[in-house]
Amino acid sequence: MKKIILTALTVLTIFGLVGCNGVLHDYKDPEVFTGGTWYYYDVPTDAANVIFNIAGGNQSSDITGIDVSGGSIYYAWDSTVGADNPGNNLVFEPGDKPAGQAGRVWCYTNAASAPNCYWWGCADGANDAAWPGKPMTKNGETPLVEYTFTLKSIEIVGAPEIGGAGYYAFCEGWVPNNDWGAGTPNKVTSLTNGNAVLELDYDHTTSVPATLSIQILNPATDGVFWADASKFGGGALNVNIPSDCDGKTYVWKIYASDFASYLVEVTE
Repeated sequence: MKKIILTALTVLTIFGLVGCNGVLHDYKDPEVFTGGTWYYYDVPTDAANVIFNIAGGNQSSDITGIDVSGGSIYYAWDSTVGADNPGNNLVFEPGDKPAGQAGRVWCYTNAASAPNCYWWGCADGANDAAWPGKPMTKNGETPLVEYTFTLKSIEIVGAPEIGGAGYYAFCEGWVPNNDWGAGTPNKVTSLTNGNAVLELDYDHTTSVPATLSIQILNPATDGVFWADASKFGGGALNVNIPSDCDGKTYVWKIYASDFASYLVEVTE
């Protein structure tokens, strides 16, 4: 992914280019966002990078080298343009800003719903967010309550036979030790009573309502890992997280017959 961070000097340069030739190059002044709203999220004070995004939709470019240890950072994100567009994320310069504090990331955006804040680069990688990050809070509203539940395993019920590569691979940013390719350790190499069972014992923290997403690959060879034919279910599979999930343990069951997906509570 191309990494872009636009400083105040860059913003001035863009305005200078506009003044010279009158061409906007798809750049949008943050002040003309339709329905622009401030959102915030409190990240670890040693987080080094952030991305704003809408789950399943557009995202900002990578905002790298941030410093929130001494106070807030402020960005404007035009959610209608792509991650490589120069107007995609900008240090917010014009107008009034909400009050700042250490660790707080502010985003002024025209997104149709609360964006996610994804961060990484903490000294302790365990403090990095799992993609797509955490839903941001609209300025003036009460922060979302977060809950933690345990995902014991993911099970493909009635799984097709394992392909020539010799495994089912489970990939997603939140999965422990995730790797986006054939090198991932999250593999199932044999079926158990006709099911593909990936043991996890993973504790997941989230606000609700929310979903979990997983991409499952059953490739013929490592070389065609991401080929459409390798994707079990045709792409990302999602499951709704119950609103009363806090403190509970679940098995995620995905039925190969129709790709129906459920979190089934473990009560033993």
